[in-house]
Amino acid sequence: MRITAPAGLVAKARYSDKSSAIPNNTIDAGETAVFLFKAANKGKGIAFSAELHVDSSSKHIRFKSRYELGDIAPGKSKEVRVPVRASVDLPDGKTDFTFKITEKRCYDARPQVVRVPTCHIDHPKLSISSYEINDGVSGLAKGNANGVPENGETIELAVFVTNREEGDAFGVTLTLQDIVGGIELVQKEAILDKVGRGMISRGKLAFHIPRTFSGKDIPFKLNVSDMRVETPRP
Repeated sequence: MRITAPAGLVAKARYSDKSSAIPNNTIDAGETAVFLFKAANKGKGIAFSAELHVDSSSKHIRFKSRYELGDIAPGKSKEVRVPVRASVDLPDGKTDFTFKITEKRCYDARPQVVRVPTCHIDHPKLSISSYEINDGVSGLAKGNANGVPENGETIELAVFVTNREEGDAFGVTLTLQDIVGGIELVQKEAILDKVGRGMISRGKLAFHIPRTFSGKDIPFKLNVSDMRVETPRP
């Protein structure tokens, strides 16, 4: 029977929300962020079939709880990104995340606990207050500027979005939906980023009316949503 030297696993994790809408080193309600995890083998033997196990003290945060790392040779390390997603009803407080590495011969790492502050959100209330038609030759439009959508023209819609509640809206997306068949979508979606409380922002969408279009009307729907809280509006 071959006896190998013991492994010496060390766990290290840090929280990062730099790429989120609110980069404040806090898990905000509705936010997606990530833990950057590193498993290093400081021992003289191989860590066989290493696994990362993740746990949390909060029921409001979703994440994958198990990652297979495979074998880790002495002096080597492996890195894992652990995405986390907070629900919109996350309360204020602090949440402990526990990271533990196990391996086949039970030379497990000492668990590492990372405590991260959590923050609730004041919900926004988004609505489409109005829109304007541009059939001239500016922006996305290409037409005769008579204010009437006509065959052969590209119509730009300037859509005004209002936030009527206390919470700021982040990653706001405008979408042009359910437009009648035969119409070509030029710009179906527009990103407004942040719409502060009590503010009005504008996004631009566009569609093209083919010369062969035979319909009398062009019905469509407009939808607006926040990246953290889905708030569809017809």
